[in-house]
Amino acid sequence: MELRERHVFQGWHEGAIEFPPTYKYHPNSEDYIGCGQKQLTKKKRAPAWCDRILWFGEGMKQSKYSRSESKLSDHRPVKALFKVEIKVAENST
Repeated sequence: MELRERHVFQGWHEGAIEFPPTYKYHPNSEDYIGCGQKQLTKKKRAPAWCDRILWFGEGMKQSKYSRSESKLSDHRPVKALFKVEIKVAENST
């Protein structure tokens, strides 16, 4: 919300988040900690989108923004694909 309202990271962008939260899973599971299994930790954390991809610059267009389904951690990795226009300098020699 802060990024959208331009209170932080002025000039930076993020694609629309259209995937489930990326954090706080039981490792090797589809279940969030605190949901569906006995609570194994005293820390009470709600599922969240902790892993994000922000970009800065002109000529960039994000064409994909999603998460991977690796279950090795309590996080799900996030990935993005960009199309980028670049200017090629003329050879002056």
